[in-house]
Amino acid sequence: AKIRYGSLLKDDVSGSSKQSDIGHLSEGYGKLCSIYLKLLITKIEFHIKNPRFPGNLQMSNRQLDEVGENDVNNFFQLTVEMFDYLECELNLFLAVFSSLDMSRSVSVTAAGQCRLAPLIQVILDCSHLYDYTVKLLFKLHSCLPADTLQGHRDRFQEQFKKLKSLFYRSSNLQYFKRLIQIPQLPENPPNFLRASALSEHISPVVVIPAESSSPESEHVVETDDLVDTDIPILPTKFDDLFGTSAAIDPFNFTSQNGMRKDDK
Repeated sequence: AKIRYGSLLKDDVSGSSKQSDIGHLSEGYGKLCSIYLKLLITKIEFHIKNPRFPGNLQMSNRQLDEVGENDVNNFFQLTVEMFDYLECELNLFLAVFSSLDMSRSVSVTAAGQCRLAPLIQVILDCSHLYDYTVKLLFKLHSCLPADTLQGHRDRFQEQFKKLKSLFYRSSNLQYFKRLIQIPQLPENPPNFLRASALSEHISPVVVIPAESSSPESEHVVETDDLVDTDIPILPTKFDDLFGTSAAIDPFNFTSQNGMRKDDK
């Protein structure tokens, strides 16, 4: 039997009030569960408002452009909703890290892995949301006065700093090294006031090795005996994806966004 995506969303929305009810605990795992449930509700609401986005958020640049329907107001609002979505992702990220004792090898203990496992999906979602907000902000700056977008730039700067730090800290945890390759963000955030800076944007690509074991089947130990995989992260330059014309025209979202590379 076929399962309709729209029906699932409606069912999820009807149950969101129950999720809110059970997400009120404020201590220990209860606090993490509360933040996680808020993220789930935010995710559901985002997809209800923006049904063109698939659950995994992976879209081509043409599809991203079509979401706005050539209306700058739609792109403005979509960027706000992505900021809200990313904020919830970052809140869970920060809460999990704050709950761990980084002086010990927590990432290879059962308790540590229980807390870290949900962050794999968070990392995937954050990479897409960051990429899309960068592209949308360049698009908006080509249409609206810089002063109008000051709030957007301020919010992006704040989230950029958090995400850059969290990606770096995650990449150094033993737990993630066999399961996922985490991209690193650039040293400095994009300069949206310089249109040509769009060509310098590198879409963060998260790589999950096909042969990796799942978090549930990962061997749990008390010492750092996990083996690192040695798969290089290949950054994808904007020009390689979109061509030089896209660097000139930020509205030229006609090719794939490069979130996943073909195997060579």
